[in-house]
Amino acid sequence: MNTHTFLKRMTLAFLLLTYTLGTFAEVPTNYYSSANNTSSTSDALRIALYDIIKSHTVIGYSSLLEQVYAAATSPSDFNNGPNNTLEDIYSSKPYKSTEGGSSATECGTGWNKEHTVPQSWFGKASPMVSDAFHIYPTDIRMNSARNNYPYGDLPAKPKNCDIGYGKGGSAAYTSDGIGTTIFDPGDAGYKGDLARTYFYMLTRYRDKNLAQTAEAQVMVAYANSVSEFTPYSVSLLMKWHREDPVSSKERIRNDAIYVHQGNRNPFIDYPCLAEYMWGDSTTKSVDFSKLVSSYDASFTDQGCPCETPGAPIVNTPTYTEGITAGGNIASTGDAAITENGIEWSNTSGFSNGAGTKIVANPTATTTGAFTVDISSLTTPGTYYFKAYATNSIGTSYSVQSSFTIIDPAQVGLGPNLVMGTLVTNDIAFGESNSKELFIKISNVTSDITITLTNNNGNYKFATTDTTTITLTAAEATAGKKITLTRNEGNNGATLTISGNGVNKVHNIGGN
Repeated sequence: MNTHTFLKRMTLAFLLLTYTLGTFAEVPTNYYSSANNTSSTSDALRIALYDIIKSHTVIGYSSLLEQVYAAATSPSDFNNGPNNTLEDIYSSKPYKSTEGGSSATECGTGWNKEHTVPQSWFGKASPMVSDAFHIYPTDIRMNSARNNYPYGDLPAKPKNCDIGYGKGGSAAYTSDGIGTTIFDPGDAGYKGDLARTYFYMLTRYRDKNLAQTAEAQVMVAYANSVSEFTPYSVSLLMKWHREDPVSSKERIRNDAIYVHQGNRNPFIDYPCLAEYMWGDSTTKSVDFSKLVSSYDASFTDQGCPCETPGAPIVNTPTYTEGITAGGNIASTGDAAITENGIEWSNTSGFSNGAGTKIVANPTATTTGAFTVDISSLTTPGTYYFKAYATNSIGTSYSVQSSFTIIDPAQVGLGPNLVMGTLVTNDIAFGESNSKELFIKISNVTSDITITLTNNNGNYKFATTDTTTITLTAAEATAGKKITLTRNEGNNGATLTISGNGVNKVHNIGGN
């Protein structure tokens, strides 16, 4: 990771604080399922992605500010920066939404909307002209300096704004067989954003002519009614994409535009799709169960591996108040799962492997949701947790989630079960030999049932001379002693306490 990328990630990390957890979403379930198992052979993968994202809601160009950038819900570019200002990819000037304009005599005096794929390249046609994915608010003068030039890396790094706001600029360029004027956005950590914007545009509009000018044809070729990247573009944009990974700001922007346009940028959701399209995996078919999403915790740690190397994939941490926590195993990986469960900590952002484990029993054998019993966590406070799964190749974790345990005296707490010493196999034969179990459950409003199953007649409750006991809410709240006797046999039994959201199961051994 280069210094600019590191600074970009550090600078943008705080953006998440301005959003609720619900705003920062995962990739919608099955959104890309129709593209699974496709490859770039005959352009099948790009066609499949095109079919998924092509039918979006077209928003008028003049309405982008109100409906997308600074919408009351899910803003895309505004309200992300300090003091509710926009994020400008061409300059470092923090603009407010009211500071837009159509012209400026110098840098830092106003912003307007920049088509990163210039309008002239596609003849100002709809829907490209108002697609929010490639239209960013930028400084007016920097927008003008960009003109309709193609992007590139300029060794001299010229700046069109010399008053502290400039990031890059335009200049004559001759290299890689290209002789033209190009625009370099500067090394401020947004080149990856632009690369993924172009990946989106050449996928969403593969059937449109995006190469209608000489400047456009430096980056895009149009033949047989299909737009393709030139070799120059592939080399440049894949370099930018790899050096500047997806940031929090891009994920927030992707989620926000999805709210308003109804489609997504696949290369923000799954960065390594670019490798399957234009990189080192073009002959491979995509397996989305192994593809790493930028929304997965593993992306932050690993960058952009095209596939998890045989380890399980775990996502969607879940919590049921006072009872269970868990997650979803999206893939078991390339070996059988040997352990799964949750890790918890009282510290937000704890490192994978640094939390306290609660292991699932039995161990998961297939994909799907799982839960573990968390009723042992009774100390009031906030608990942060991640679901995990392990196989012989490695351990994978979900993103972090949290829950709060409230003092039992407070209203609204779920059932809290307190038990005495568990009955094991140390009751001798004979009805005179018994053991007492004290059960107390707070915050219940109806009956609790205690049953013995898988019993073979070996155990019974001496309290009632049966294998089932019902406690009223009052009895459960006050606490009740229950006498358990062992009659005969070596087999164990299962003791289950259920009702009011309680579901405690204990195995009683025999010998």
